[in-house]
Amino acid sequence: MAINLEEDLNKLLEWSRISRMEFNVKKCKVLRVARTKCTYERDYFLGGTKLERVAVEKGLGIWISHDLSRNYHVEIITSRAQKMLNLLHRTCKDMTDIRTKKLFYITWVQLRLGYASVVWWTYTKRNITSLEQIQRRATRFILGKEYSEH
Repeated sequence: MAINLEEDLNKLLEWSRISRMEFNVKKCKVLRVARTKCTYERDYFLGGTKLERVAVEKGLGIWISHDLSRNYHVEIITSRAQKMLNLLHRTCKDMTDIRTKKLFYITWVQLRLGYASVVWWTYTKRNITSLEQIQRRATRFILGKEYSEH
């Protein structure tokens, strides 16, 4: 099977050259997705260049791990949303208009949290808690409440 995959990679590379749509081999990686714990470590080559093996890779804005877990993706988006919420909190500290603050939240934070959620949406308590913490903090930001006031 691995030999067939190597042959297919070579055919794909040849097709890309004929079509003048050559691959950037430096950006090509190998992500092995499997249910088993047994790791079959085989090196793959594309045009004579060894492809890097990775455990997690980003595709179309979604982080995919070797075990198809959503944890890494949720960690990344909550981290980015948290940073953006921190920025909004610092820059809009004196703003009192709730509608404007809500619009800022929707534009800069909520869109990050919801991007491609149909694909990655989670069901683990850990990930749900992470997402809800951001939303609770955003609610306090929008309403102008500090931690001690709620």
